Amino acid sequence: MRAKHQTVLVRFLALLVLSLIPCTAATAAEPPAEPILRLETGMHTAPIRRIGLDADGRWLVTASDDKTVRLWELPSGRLVRVLRPPIGEGDEGKLFSAAVSPDGRQIACGGWTQFNKGSLFVASDGYAIYIFDRATGRLTGRIPGLPNVIDHLAYSPDGRYLAACLGDGGIRVYKTGDLSLAGGDEDYGGRSYGAHFSPDGRLATSSYDGYLRLYSRDFRLLAKRKAPGGSRPYSVGFSPDGQKIAVGYHDSTRVDVLSGADLSHLFSPDTTGIDNGNLVSVSWSADGRVLYAGGMYDDGTENIPIILWDDGGRGRRTSLPGAPDTIMDIRPLKDGGFAYGAAGPAWGVYDQTGRRR
Repeated sequence: MRAKHQTVLVRFLALLVLSLIPCTAATAAEPPAEPILRLETGMHTAPIRRIGLDADGRWLVTASDDKTVRLWELPSGRLVRVLRPPIGEGDEGKLFSAAVSPDGRQIACGGWTQFNKGSLFVASDGYAIYIFDRATGRLTGRIPGLPNVIDHLAYSPDGRYLAACLGDGGIRVYKTGDLSLAGGDEDYGGRSYGAHFSPDGRLATSSYDGYLRLYSRDFRLLAKRKAPGGSRPYSVGFSPDGQKIAVGYHDSTRVDVLSGADLSHLFSPDTTGIDNGNLVSVSWSADGRVLYAGGMYDDGTENIPIILWDDGGRGRRTSLPGAPDTIMDIRPLKDGGFAYGAAGPAWGVYDQTGRRR
């Protein structure tokens, strides 16, 4: 009886191993070969997580949970093309981040983008950033090996570097020429949703570990400070002169303005009466005269508002109608005004006079 039981056990284990081989070898190393059908609606069908703009404000990209990146032409708002990175079932292929290189030639995107899951038979090469050619829509590059989902991407103003914020494992910075690693910091105690380069190439980041970090042009840590207005700083943005950094929070309706030199607190714009939700997304106008913010704050009107402060955040506060759902991202336009993306999904553009374009 004992020998019989041993024989049955061996056969069961052999069948188990054989049943695993096709699954891991066929699907872990590469995307599925079978077509995955999707309806094309002309717009996203799930929340927009991030938007991106080139330096001239001609090309806008939107990244969505619907597993597509969409390229739009400004100021017409025309949909130019839909970029479709590799996808799979479930979360595989959801896109949490997208960015356009300053010269408008490259589009980078990432999110839940991992096909090598890792197993007894196939080693994982981690999550990946995909690089597309804007003019043709062709997938031209892939940066593998990231330890977790990619929550945010940011190009440096000169286009030489691409920073990636991760769900776990800190940040990475890559050279855009050969996609090699230029720098990074793994000493983060929470996920990171915010990174922004100054005009001279310094880098500021935020993290849910409660800290803000400032890096030199060669990505050495210059300063690390506890965020003054909340425990989950979400977005960061350098002013156009590089002297100030705005911070928005996931767990607070406060917005802070810090020193671009050492992250010391300078002032906080007036948020009196903003008593619900949050202001996760912050940005400056192209001339630095206006500070923008938006998030889940609901003022009781039909649309979630976008808040504006004059005098670089120290002045009068006004608001503009945004979208029916969370304002996820705000980006300045070169000729004045701004573009924004919302979870609705929706996106929009305002000019410098406050008129919706």
